[in-house]
Amino acid sequence: MTDGEGEDDSDVAVGEIGDDDMDLQNDGEGDVVEEEEEVTDGTVKLSSEDTISLFKKFLSISKPNVSLMDKDNSDGDGDANEETEEEEVTEPIEEGGVIIPTKIINGRQVCNLPDHPIHAGCASICAVIIGSTLTVANAGDCRAVLCRKGGITEAMSYDHKPQNDGEKKRIDESGGFVNQFGRVNGNLNLSRSIGDLKYKQIRGLEPSAQMITAEPDIKQVTLDPEDEFVILACDGIWDCLTNEEAVQYVRDRIDTKTPIEVGTEMLDEIISVDPRETSGIGGDNMTVMVVDLLPGRRSYNK
Repeated sequence: MTDGEGEDDSDVAVGEIGDDDMDLQNDGEGDVVEEEEEVTDGTVKLSSEDTISLFKKFLSISKPNVSLMDKDNSDGDGDANEETEEEEVTEPIEEGGVIIPTKIINGRQVCNLPDHPIHAGCASICAVIIGSTLTVANAGDCRAVLCRKGGITEAMSYDHKPQNDGEKKRIDESGGFVNQFGRVNGNLNLSRSIGDLKYKQIRGLEPSAQMITAEPDIKQVTLDPEDEFVILACDGIWDCLTNEEAVQYVRDRIDTKTPIEVGTEMLDEIISVDPRETSGIGGDNMTVMVVDLLPGRRSYNK
């Protein structure tokens, strides 16, 4: 992400607020700029070479040519309801020296994958504007929404959830399963992510065919000169607002308030004071970025 004070004749105005692992990145010489718990405001201008480099960075992940011979761990983070019986979970089940991704315990299918040293994972979304072309890449359940001319809402991504037909097909074919709660191998509630390497260890499968993959969907559209703004946000935002509600919220304020101010107000309104009272809604990770495509026309810029 390129940040700075910006000039009044900026092509776009960007405001980001939050602490989740979702941002625009410009890796220039190959270095990734990471932003954590910072509010930024500035101009994004990328060349074609920058765009190619960015998406290579987004797509980069080591091929999981990891032999599933590790017997140190079995089901480290399976279904919370799973019954643990020591005699049945001491070692993963193998066939021909390769660990089977799932197994049956007490009539229930459970995860049989060994733990991986890297446990963490995150969803990610990134967007690049070059000229009149907007390109969005998404892996997971972050979301990008474009407000077209006149306030028309256009989704630039869709959530990668295990129950989706295409996602479930890949999970099933890799040897995994989706339980009744919509969780991969009884654990993850999304089907694409960066990290989560425990679920990317199936020997002989390409990264895009793994149970969980970082392979993004990429959508590209041509912007109209009158298109208004883009919202990028993580799943906690979309638990509280629909695409249309988020667009309307920003559109009602963007003329008089900066993107940062709009994003701050949005979070103040939807973050739950007590997640127990809201059944967890409003208590998830919250990051939102508003990219104003018409900053020169706004009264906040006068």
